[in-house]
Amino acid sequence: MPMEKQVLVFLEIDQGALHPMAAEAMAAGKQVAQGLKAELAAVIMGGAVADAAREVLHYGVERVLVVEHPLLETYHGEYHCRALGEVCRTSTPAVVIMINTLVGLDLAPRLAWQLDAGLVTDCVAMETDGGEITFTKPIFSGNVMAVYAPVTTPTLITLRPRAFTPQPRSDSSGGEVVPVSVNLDQAPVKTTLVEQVLEHGDGIRLETAERIVAGGRGIGKAEGFALLKNMADTLGAAVGASRPPCDLGWVASKAQVGQT
Repeated sequence: MPMEKQVLVFLEIDQGALHPMAAEAMAAGKQVAQGLKAELAAVIMGGAVADAAREVLHYGVERVLVVEHPLLETYHGEYHCRALGEVCRTSTPAVVIMINTLVGLDLAPRLAWQLDAGLVTDCVAMETDGGEITFTKPIFSGNVMAVYAPVTTPTLITLRPRAFTPQPRSDSSGGEVVPVSVNLDQAPVKTTLVEQVLEHGDGIRLETAERIVAGGRGIGKAEGFALLKNMADTLGAAVGASRPPCDLGWVASKAQVGQT
């Protein structure tokens, strides 16, 4: 039987493996679970995710809820929302945690609407006091830090990448893997996935980079970013850019950092 309170961490599957920021999500989940004296659980979804489920057990989670279904092999907002909604209605978590990725930013508001739940995006800190929890996020382009107290159950949050120190992986694996069945075959959907294009960029991903070498409009032209790439490779860094070079096509949009 589940504990009275549960913290549920949604972990993305990236090409069959755990997303690189899974350890950060688990660290945040552990912090919240300890503050609320709650069970820490994780949920993963996909086609064949047994190996990923066993890997999650090495991050101090008490149970891994596994939803395997062919319609979840590739991210689809409506199917994933329906499946995660069923999990939440069964497990009744107090807090649901996701990472501020493209998937998280699409899925979290869908789920919040479905569950009539509050949502705090881009969370950078959490505090618990006497069993009560607050979430902190930057607003007004980072000039103000806003603190939110949940008034719904569950409360959904997405985490800013690199805001939380990753949970260390343990050699031992406790907890249990729990298969969860969901009914998606007759689910009405309004969108159809026509084609998926995977971009395999070279170099270090921004969200996992320790260092970033960034340029702006002053670089002058696309060739300038080739020089930045050489510098980044030498420093073991990722390449970043402000918005104008991305808009001008000098560098891929995935390199954008910041608001402008």
